[in-house]
Amino acid sequence: MILPDGTEKKIGLALGAGGARGFCHVGVLKALEENGIKPDLIAGSSMGALVGGCYCAGVPLDLIERESLRASNRMMTDLDMRLRYKRGLVRGSKLKKYLTRQIGKGRKIEDLELPYLAVSVDIVTGDLIEITSGDLVSAIRASAAIPMVFRPVMDGDKMLVDGGVLCRVPVTQTRKMGADVVIAVDALGELHRIYGVPRNFISVLRRAMLVMDFEITKLTRDEADIFLVPDMGKRSEFRFRNNGAAIEAGYNAAMAEIGRIKRIVFSDDK
Repeated sequence: MILPDGTEKKIGLALGAGGARGFCHVGVLKALEENGIKPDLIAGSSMGALVGGCYCAGVPLDLIERESLRASNRMMTDLDMRLRYKRGLVRGSKLKKYLTRQIGKGRKIEDLELPYLAVSVDIVTGDLIEITSGDLVSAIRASAAIPMVFRPVMDGDKMLVDGGVLCRVPVTQTRKMGADVVIAVDALGELHRIYGVPRNFISVLRRAMLVMDFEITKLTRDEADIFLVPDMGKRSEFRFRNNGAAIEAGYNAAMAEIGRIKRIVFSDDK
């Protein structure tokens, strides 16, 4: 963005994973826009990749918010319990249709209005994959493919799953994209705030992933200039309902820090 003195400062958002909790990213974007702050680039993981991808594709924020409010499990998931030769409970075709309807068919990352990066993980090699080109819908779908829930996305010899497995909040990636200021949003926060005792095999697996990634996230959070953790209590990441509460939590978290955000963004220092 261009500062009042005419100098340019690149503002980057690192939007983290979090399933239904990730609608908080919409509230953060809303608070920033209301205060004259528009990001110059976005890196996203899982739900952060979805919200960030829509925004970078030029979807108006009020439309993103409206669609977020009406999003439901039925709209986003299509279960297939025949697991013998499958790699996940959810096919992912409904999510793909949902994204195509919001973004448009055939949108390429390299043609978006803002620079964009989605993180995913190649479950075969264990490598973190940074997606910066190619089909946007496929990139989002790969970044949000929660293991054993959504089927992985095949890309050549790569089997891509949720970016949150290795990179819950892509702070490092946002800085590498050229951001002078990094505003990061962690939709999951402290583990004890979200879950009690896991009750089934999926929740045990997901909890194990979160424990590992929470430790990684702690190592990178200091790289961000602003690190927001919206308060959503024990809201489930898997239940897409009352999404307005998550949006409001993101908005409140950003507004609580808006004075500090403005001082950092609008200062002459890079």
